[in-house]
Parts: sequence; structure tokens; C-alpha cells
Amino acid sequence: MVPDYLAKFCPGDNVVPVVANAENLPFEAEFDLITSTDVVEHVLNISALLYSLNKALKPGGRLAIRVPYREDLLKYAPQTGYPYDLVHLRTFDRSSLRDLLAEAGFRVSQSYFDGFNFQYPARHVMSVFNAFGILSGKQKRKLWKRLYSMLPPESIPWRFRRAVYRPIEIIMVARKVATVPLPSP
Repeated sequence: MVPDYLAKFCPGDNVVPVVANAENLPFEAEFDLITSTDVVEHVLNISALLYSLNKALKPGGRLAIRVPYREDLLKYAPQTGYPYDLVHLRTFDRSSLRDLLAEAGFRVSQSYFDGFNFQYPARHVMSVFNAFGILSGKQKRKLWKRLYSMLPPESIPWRFRRAVYRPIEIIMVARKVATVPLPSP
């Protein structure tokens, strides 16, 4: 049974919504492209998910995947007052996601950052502040807030945002280059 909120996004006969467990998709070599946005960080068994995605793609099919980039998972601890039970179970960086995809039979063709935390500068920007050695942590934060107020993020060109602000997500596009075999008994 497809929830109403999903069905309204699938008008016509060309789109058939399916509700399925992402770790055990009911498809085999059916798709040229699969996108996964805000999913991988929530699944319990990432190996089962990647196996399932590989199996669902046709040979040479593509996978576009978006996941959190170097996220602080401590903020999800109930002890910190986080009110929700369903949280991110993992976070990724470029090499860890690339390695996972390679192990699952994919070759990454594109990788880029998406979404930026405008309240925090990129790590290399902070290293410039640190190089002066004369500013305390509080002074650096105050200077950043002042710069931030003078140049609101929406006024900064997108490519420059990537260089200055800390990314929130990483996106990778990969091609299926191998079918992951079932282990022998």
C-alpha cells in the first residue's frame, strides 16, 4: 500500500510507486539510474543496502547518492537533549564513501559537496585565522560572525561558497561495474 503523500507525486501510468525495505529491494537489473538521498545514514545494514542497490541496477547503471559529510554524530545522543529516536547512524567523508561504493561493485565518476553550513567556515579558513596566533577562540568566532553579517551567504557566488563554508553533504555518482556475487556456502 502506497501512502497518499507518495501517490500524489506519481501521476500517470509511467510512474509506479513502491514501498520497500531499502536493504532488500524487490528488483533485479531493472533500473538505469537509482538516486538515494538522505537514506544511507539511517539504515542499519549498509552492506545489505549497497548489495540491494547493485542488484536493482542494470549492468552499467548509475547510482547517485547523497550522504552527510563529516557530521558530528554526538548531537544525536539522547543525553544531549535530542528529541528524536530515528537519527543518523553514520557519517561519511570522500574516501570512506568511495571505498564503500567500490566494494559494492561501483566506480565513482563524480564527487562534489552540497549544502553548506553558513555559520561555520571551512576548516582551511579557520587555519588562516589560527596562523595569526593572536586571536582567541572567542575572538575568531566574533570575527567570523562579523564577516558573516557583512556578506550574507545568498550574496556570495556558489563556487565561492564552496571554498569558504563547511559542506554538509557529499554527493557521488557511480557506475555499476560489477555485480556483487552471493557468497559461496
